[in-house]
This record gives sequence, structure tokens and C-alpha cells, in this order.
Amino acid sequence: MFYVLDDRSLHGTPAQWAAEVAAAYQMWKADLVIAEKNYGGDMVLHTLQTAQRNINARLTTSSRGKLIRAEPVSALYEHGRVKHRVPFYDLENEMCCFDGSETSDSPNRLDSAVFALTELAGNNVGSVTAVKTWGV
Repeated sequence: MFYVLDDRSLHGTPAQWAAEVAAAYQMWKADLVIAEKNYGGDMVLHTLQTAQRNINARLTTSSRGKLIRAEPVSALYEHGRVKHRVPFYDLENEMCCFDGSETSDSPNRLDSAVFALTELAGNNVGSVTAVKTWGV
């Protein structure tokens, strides 16, 4: 079973999103932050470590389209293996409305959940708490 504990997605400066990630990392006593490096690379890791020196972060690369990347996570939801601690209306709206078309808004919250849940499920570690960066 996997649990989404929080959604702190935001559009902000690098310092703002890094501070938010660091706060969530501390609050949830997370083991790992998963950060997409496609648009920022080492800057993402440096910004996180500037916000919190001892943060454990791993960079990941998006090599497939958003819909394809989300399919395994969608299957986890369909099989009742993912629960939300509270309703996350903005996240759930993105999950229901994103269709992958050119006119769709980029689903930042959805991407964050997909990266975190993929990390957890891919490593078969359901008890690890992960926080994913966003808004880069």
C-alpha cells in the first residue's frame, strides 16, 4: 500500500520551492527527495542542498511522455494500492483532467505524484516516505 501524505506543489522561485521541499522533508521525516533534472540538472540538486544541507536527493530523468510515465501509477490507483491522507483536490483534478493533448496544462502535481510513487513502487519499498520537487 502507498500513501500520498502531502501536496505542496507551487510555482515559485528556486529558493521558494527548495524551502518548501526542505520543510516537507523535515515534517514527514522523509528518506529521499526525487527531483527531475531535465530542466535544471545540477542546479536543482544544488538549490535543494542550499535549502537544507543534509537533504538526501536523487535526480531522475524524464525520458517518456507524461501519459506513458503515469500508466503504472494509474494501475496502482486502479487496484486500490494508493490512498490519499486527505483529499488533494488540485492533484485529483489534474489526475482526472490531464489528457496529454497540446492544449492541456502541464500537470505539475500529477508529475510529482508519479515520480514519487514510481520510486516507491519500483524499489518495492512501500514504507519509505518520499518527497518530490516541483515547479522547477
